[in-house]
Amino acid sequence: MAVTITQTQKTIVTGNIKVDDKSVVFLNATVSDGVMENITQNIQDKTLYAANKSAIETKITQFKNSLGNQS
Repeated sequence: MAVTITQTQKTIVTGNIKVDDKSVVFLNATVSDGVMENITQNIQDKTLYAANKSAIETKITQFKNSLGNQS
């Protein structure tokens, strides 16, 4: 009988996008061994999200791109 162990390092990364100090989008990502496993985004304020969609989408992209630097 062979006894083995597999070890994986996971990191949870969160982000909070705000407009005028009001939370609009909450981001949560899991990074495993430097690779993004999943990301969720929850819109907290639909009105502010719609009014600032382009700028918010840019911030979401920046968040996702930053995840490649996790290890």
